[in-house]
Amino acid sequence: MGKKILIVDDEPPMRALLRSFFESKDCEVLEAADVEQAIEAAVAESPDAITLDFQMSSYGDGSDVYYELHRDKRTTNIPIVIYSGAGEETVKAAFPLSESLKFVAKPGNLEKLLIVIQDMSD
Repeated sequence: MGKKILIVDDEPPMRALLRSFFESKDCEVLEAADVEQAIEAAVAESPDAITLDFQMSSYGDGSDVYYELHRDKRTTNIPIVIYSGAGEETVKAAFPLSESLKFVAKPGNLEKLLIVIQDMSD
């Protein structure tokens, strides 16, 4: 696949799980544990896609990351997959799901997550 994916999640075990999975699929993986790290990494690294947790315990949450990235012309076109344990209805109420913003339930099938990322970033 060869995609560069930014994982944004405040839980180290989840980032490690996703990193291991994506690297096994020949992806380059970047990580961010909070809003600030996510914005910095997205601007500096221009990933092909971002997996974004909706409910993060650190300052801010997934919606803060999404709206910051969406406002910045350098990052507005990066596809984002909300990968979260929040229910789909909760996520839909907070985000305008579209062709460049999708939702996959966590914990979930990582192969499905990869397919969504591939479809969005090709």
